[in-house]
Amino acid sequence: MVDISSGGELLQAQLAGYDPAMMSFAGPAKTETELEAAIRAGVGCISAESLREIEQCATIAARVGVPARILLRVNPASPNRAYGLKDGR
Repeated sequence: MVDISSGGELLQAQLAGYDPAMMSFAGPAKTETELEAAIRAGVGCISAESLREIEQCATIAARVGVPARILLRVNPASPNRAYGLKDGR
């Protein structure tokens, strides 16, 4: 699995011969253009950071006729510290 966080990294990974289906696209600043490129390429999973991003992926996928494979990132409001959850806030 290759983890990417931008459209540029998607392109570089493709040029290096990596299969987009084996890529994971994460990061909070994905643009619509980058999401569309990832969906068109068949990226294995897009880690969605918000409901807006999920809706954006669904809209793009419907428009281009390609399924979007989405993972939902969840940050609990009251994490159980026994599980060692750490966050940058």
